[in-house]
Amino acid sequence: MDTIRSVVDLKGLGPKSATMLAQVGINSVTDLMGSDPFMIYQRLHHTLATSALTFYTQ
Repeated sequence: MDTIRSVVDLKGLGPKSATMLAQVGINSVTDLMGSDPFMIYQRLHHTLATSALTFYTQ
């Protein structure tokens, strides 16, 4: 079984989203797993005024 290391390799996350995440310091799956989703959203929203990412809570 291959280990997924780059966020671009995650199913449903394309190059555009990976680029957006990289702009806020999320470059690997480890970075992503170690981050609070709401904090990522806030950083994206602050950094990229036109962020297409939507934050959902359950």
